[in-house]
Amino acid sequence: KEGKGLHQAAEQFADPIVRNSATVGGNLVDASPAADMAVPLLALDASLKIESVERKRDVRLKDFFIGPEKTILREDEMITGIEFESSNINKNGCFIKLGLRKLSFFTINSEFYFHFFHPTIHPPALSQAILNVSSTITLAI
Repeated sequence: KEGKGLHQAAEQFADPIVRNSATVGGNLVDASPAADMAVPLLALDASLKIESVERKRDVRLKDFFIGPEKTILREDEMITGIEFESSNINKNGCFIKLGLRKLSFFTINSEFYFHFFHPTIHPPALSQAILNVSSTITLAI
């Protein structure tokens, strides 16, 4: 099933009260190194639709985070959409959250996506996003 890692991250995000009232965009804008939803979206090479009254722009998620709790988002902008390519290639993903407790802030989140293309045309590829191992959200591979 495509998007399995994204689904797994959503199931493990925060506690049920927060999870049922939060948004994925809000999780990204917070720019916490422990932002669960950033992990699968980074591994899927997602892009953000960002808009203000005066302008619209597309930004790759990997370029969105610039420091701990800092993004490139301007005061007059908001995230209006999140996109990632859904193609016919076979994508197998897995979200892993490691920590002493399930809801612990001090966790390491990792997402792996294996991309299997036609073996004679393209070699297999691996995307991995790891969070909470540095102060800024980054893509590992």
